[in-house]
Amino acid sequence: MNPIPVSWLAISGIVLAVAGFASGWSVQDWRRDSQELEELQQATEDLKKQTDRVAASATKYGQDRVVNTRETEERTHEIRTIYKDRPVTASCALPDATQRVLNAGIASANARASGEPQTELPADRAPDSTARP
Repeated sequence: MNPIPVSWLAISGIVLAVAGFASGWSVQDWRRDSQELEELQQATEDLKKQTDRVAASATKYGQDRVVNTRETEERTHEIRTIYKDRPVTASCALPDATQRVLNAGIASANARASGEPQTELPADRAPDSTARP
């Protein structure tokens, strides 16, 4: 004879099965949480890298903007100096000196856009006094 009744054995078996299922469920939940945490950490790292790239681009843009503004001001000043004592012709043809300044500006902008070394600024060149008509 069995000293433990069968109903108690069945109940304890069911309790053990439920406890095993609950512990398995908890372990699987912990694994899933761990995977989600790793994904979240990876996403955070990716976001930081992207933020750093954007910040570097913004810094470079700000520096380039200052240089571009200075170059534009110098070119504008040189063009105004060229036209200061000359009337504009009816054909609106550009004088050679003005055309050189504009071409230098285009070349400088293209060089900056392609990442090549920049050309010299108009103020860095010697004034061309022979170009006046």
